[in-house]
Amino acid sequence: MAKKCLIIVLLIVFIMFLQPNNYYIFAEENTEITVENDNDKLGELLEEKIEENEKENEETSYIKVTDLDIADYKTTMKVGEKQLLVVTVLPLDATDKKVRYYSSKESVAKVNELGRITALSPGTTRITIEAADGVSEEFKLKVVSSKDTYIEVSELDLGDYKKEMRVGDNQLLSVTVLPYDVTDKNVKYASSNEKVATVNGLGRITALSEGETVITVKAGNKENSFVLKVLPKKDTRVKDIDLGDYQEKMKVGETQLLMPAVIPQDAVNPGFKYTSTKTEVATINEIGRIRAHKEGTTVIIVEADGVKKQFELTVYGEIKAAEMDLGDYQKVMKVGDKQLLTPSVLPREASDRKITYKSTNEDVASVNVFGRIEAHAIGETEIIVSVDEIEKSFDLKVIENKDYPVEDIYIEKYEEKMEVGKTQRLSVTVLPYYAKDSTVEYSSEDYTIATVNSSGEIKAIKEGSTVINIKAGDVTKQITIHVVTATERIAVNKTYVVLKTGEQFQLNCKVSPPEANQKIEFKSNEPLVAKVDDNGLITAVDTGVATIIVTNGYRQTEVTVLVNKEFIKEGEEVIPLASSEYEVDLLAEMIKNSDKMKVVINKSEFSKVTKSAFKHLYLLEKILIVDGGEYIIEIKGNDIVNYENELFTNIKYNEISKGIEIIINENQKLPGKISISFDNIQIQRAKYLYLYNEAKKKYEVISNAIENGTITIDIGGKYLLTNKKLSLLRVNLFVTIIGGIGFLTMVTIYIISRRRYWFW
Repeated sequence: MAKKCLIIVLLIVFIMFLQPNNYYIFAEENTEITVENDNDKLGELLEEKIEENEKENEETSYIKVTDLDIADYKTTMKVGEKQLLVVTVLPLDATDKKVRYYSSKESVAKVNELGRITALSPGTTRITIEAADGVSEEFKLKVVSSKDTYIEVSELDLGDYKKEMRVGDNQLLSVTVLPYDVTDKNVKYASSNEKVATVNGLGRITALSEGETVITVKAGNKENSFVLKVLPKKDTRVKDIDLGDYQEKMKVGETQLLMPAVIPQDAVNPGFKYTSTKTEVATINEIGRIRAHKEGTTVIIVEADGVKKQFELTVYGEIKAAEMDLGDYQKVMKVGDKQLLTPSVLPREASDRKITYKSTNEDVASVNVFGRIEAHAIGETEIIVSVDEIEKSFDLKVIENKDYPVEDIYIEKYEEKMEVGKTQRLSVTVLPYYAKDSTVEYSSEDYTIATVNSSGEIKAIKEGSTVINIKAGDVTKQITIHVVTATERIAVNKTYVVLKTGEQFQLNCKVSPPEANQKIEFKSNEPLVAKVDDNGLITAVDTGVATIIVTNGYRQTEVTVLVNKEFIKEGEEVIPLASSEYEVDLLAEMIKNSDKMKVVINKSEFSKVTKSAFKHLYLLEKILIVDGGEYIIEIKGNDIVNYENELFTNIKYNEISKGIEIIINENQKLPGKISISFDNIQIQRAKYLYLYNEAKKKYEVISNAIENGTITIDIGGKYLLTNKKLSLLRVNLFVTIIGGIGFLTMVTIYIISRRRYWFW
């Protein structure tokens, strides 16, 4: 109010200074009206106006409170405990943000003007939070005695943790004790085998040695545990370097950046070191950027953690073009048409050589420095393209710019017969190419047999024949498509045959399904070794290996034929003949010629896997499966470390009191790691695998080598499979007694020799 009065007084004084004469005039004309009265009336009018404006402003700018947001709070408190309520008035720009707090029973708990609650005595009260505009919130608060407030642990959450660690690794357990207001939050950690792994009071686990241990976490009367497996320390050394994509040839002045990577990817890389054997030819900096300086060759070496990888870099200077190809171009153009020539030069290093273009008659057609030809007038000209000493040209004819009709449609080679479900795309050319309406339209006369889309793609639907129409302008061409049932497989009575010179063998074939094309064709890739007639009769001509191709035109299978001079009976071991004139290994040929990743053989047909077979298996990275009847042997090409060793496919095994003894590869060295799966129930139940050590004359356990009747080994010899752990410590009673007597004798002699010192 004082502010308003001050404003009124100032306004009155200001008006008096502006119009002093008027006041005197009024006084002279009417003695009943005084200057003071006029000033009072004016002040009242101004005050009313200001109050109206303030009231109007308050009504238009006032923002009401709509809600209250209360942060997390406790609904149960112990006597003497305090908590602070954190309340937010919504919306955030509300005009009146004042908040008041009340407790329905202040003897139980009181709350001050800041929202701090103090628990006083056991009982229940309601806490009310009140804001402007009638908005309020409340909750029920329970106060309990400090003696009754012990809250037990209900759950232990171990969070995310690793069940497998490597020696030297660490992990920190993130344990949550529930409920959050539990009285005793102390957590204890323990390891059942501290030689394998330890855990400290903060839950940090340190893996020490290979093995297993149980990590136990305890809080209150609850505990949780898990089995931790510690694996051997991982080899993080760099094994190899991948140089990535790089150029082996560079031009003087060029640069390239190497982007090498270590193998394996998780290897610890101390950093790459780059060197060039001839820095005058090319240099390479510390980040792997190569700069070519002068013509010559140098070796670029990349090193990481003692592992080196290198390549020879050739730096060349000016290389001239040796060959040029003009690419696709039009020999006939209409007046006003344009075309762009796109010639290419060889070698690739000469691609930056300058190419020149020339027209012998620029009135007919001109060509610019970029190879763009523009037809100007009817006539003929020669377009000449040159690079270095190479020159190529073609005759260009310019014709009148008018509408030319389609004269013909050229259809490139296509398949007249199609299997159900197969597709093919037609390739057609409208002639002349400058015809006005060169749009091609396709249609099928029977869409239930084969469909064709606007791009000329034909899809075979069902067995039968239909005509495909190809139309451009007024010209229409037709082709006939025959749809046949798809061939699933062609079965033959033998996939490999062993014959002696002059012998014959009849192939019997069956095409599936029966609705597929049953017409079989036979062909030999080596008719001088083995020939085949139209009925599948194979005749051995001369020693060697031949492949007979059996096909019905849609699918094919192959039969390997081995021709030897000496007769080999069915079921006998097939080993190359020891002849200086000719030597062949059927199994090696099977592995080499097979289009399958897995090659399956039977032990009755191959008693031994030869060195040559292992070499092909290694080089082609294939898998060989040996079916032994009661067992299956699997050899992966990637696991072969020495293909100079051989493998006997027969496995001898004998049941003894301790378990089952098996002899692998007749006690000879294996070519690498192999897996053997047994069909024997007793072996499938075995848990332990032992290898007999000939030098020590005892069995030694092999860890992690047997699982569900499958053993994985890389050493040939005698093995024992058992479901009981052997006690490998043997004590000879006689030796023990003799040793004991000897020890007692030595002690007695020592005492007698030293008896004179007893009295000291």
